[in-house]
Amino acid sequence: MIKFRRIITALLVIIMIAQVAFYGNTIEVDAAASIPDEAVTFNGNKYYIFHDEMDWTKAKKFCEKLGGHLVTITSQKEQNFIDKVLNKNSNRLWIGGYRANGKSNVWKWVTGEKWKYTNWDDGEPNDSSNVISNENRASVWPNKWNDLNDASSEQSGFICEWETRPAKIKNVKISKVTKNSCVLKVTADKKKNSYKIKISLDPNFPKNKTEIITSKTATVKLNKNTLKKGLKANKTYFIRVCAYNPVGKTSGKWSKIYMFTTKSVVNKTSSRSQGS
Repeated sequence: MIKFRRIITALLVIIMIAQVAFYGNTIEVDAAASIPDEAVTFNGNKYYIFHDEMDWTKAKKFCEKLGGHLVTITSQKEQNFIDKVLNKNSNRLWIGGYRANGKSNVWKWVTGEKWKYTNWDDGEPNDSSNVISNENRASVWPNKWNDLNDASSEQSGFICEWETRPAKIKNVKISKVTKNSCVLKVTADKKKNSYKIKISLDPNFPKNKTEIITSKTATVKLNKNTLKKGLKANKTYFIRVCAYNPVGKTSGKWSKIYMFTTKSVVNKTSSRSQGS
């Protein structure tokens, strides 16, 4: 009897582990997870279909947890790629389009990209359904687009996209320079980037005299907290910056060289003697 109970307990544990593994793969995703190895590349970005039935909002959060977003289709070439390469089985899949402010006729992409290209099916979007109304989310249906309610059960999955092409650096503003710190503010052609900063006292950036740090924000303070040895007073530093994508593990091109000179240390003793 004791052996039988142990067997039953072991079976229950195995079932629980299997359930956790299954559902974990569907929703509970580690934010540091990488792009699936089977993801397909188009125009420098990565795409992958998840065949998990969930509402549009959950699918959106799922992609974002993986470092990507629901796919944004902004050209006929991209649509052709999805139809002929990615979605060969013509599945009905959520994409990243949504109707702004609920019932308005303004549609937007989850990334904030301009809404120019569309591929609506005849009569769509119509904000109507035989089952449920308030159709404010977009899907491929399967080759044309259709508007559906967020909780529609007619979808077989969704498409995630990862922006693996790093941004280009437009400008680096250097401010609040002191004897041992300064603030960098980076402007790029894309939003929400991580950055690598190369800093040296030598404009040629030799390996043994150059430090490279990373920042998840466009504004970063260079001081003893971010640099190994901090900044020295009355020194001219040279920096270059590039955008870095931790998900795709790719770096953009280094910017042009910027420079700044830290302030001098004031000798208080000599100042007092001169004023006396």
